[in-house]
Amino acid sequence: MLFRSAVVVKTLTGDVFQLKMAESARDKAIELGADAEIYQAGGQTAVQKMVSIIEDLIVKKVDIILISPLDSKAVVPVFKQAKEAGIIIVCMDQTAEGDDFVTFISTDNYSAATLGAEYAKEVLGGKGNILVVEGAPGSSVGDQRRDGFKENVVKDTEIKIVGSQSGFWANDKAMEATENMLQANPDVDLIFSCSDVMVGGILEAIKLGADFDDQRGDFRQVAFSHCFFETEA
Repeated sequence: MLFRSAVVVKTLTGDVFQLKMAESARDKAIELGADAEIYQAGGQTAVQKMVSIIEDLIVKKVDIILISPLDSKAVVPVFKQAKEAGIIIVCMDQTAEGDDFVTFISTDNYSAATLGAEYAKEVLGGKGNILVVEGAPGSSVGDQRRDGFKENVVKDTEIKIVGSQSGFWANDKAMEATENMLQANPDVDLIFSCSDVMVGGILEAIKLGADFDDQRGDFRQVAFSHCFFETEA
């Protein structure tokens, strides 16, 4: 009987990283002789759907669940149930609270965001105003990226963080957060996004903010993951 593995991620659409991570985990499991299937919560904040998927996998009696948790706290009870059922849990990209998973595989998000902070210091010449578009509340990855950037970009500089709001890993929410922050803080030089999945919404908010155009001139946008965007307002 084949070893049964399940790969559970946030979404397979609009997030290239999640898609590639899921496919790589599935393909490696198959290469090692296991039966593997991908499951998606269907959204960057679909926490309850992800919990339901894990509950179903417990009923199906899979052997291992490789998962990128949407919320580090919400999965704790269902992780405990899975462990009690003899299912191995491996966290990918995002971790969870408790000790019911066997290991955690991830980018060092805090250190990587620190690199983004150093880049922002360089392009701003050590002074300026920055807005931060955060990830979803409860996301360990989002928290680490936010903290890594915010704590380091202000060190030994005249840079100020003048606004920081959640974009919930979604373009529409990121656009709304950016619009709100720009209205409150029109004198902004750079926006840092905790993921490139929100950049489209951020840039749309900048584009629609015609009232600010004459004030800003060159305007920079730095995003975490694999993309860098720069635009002139």
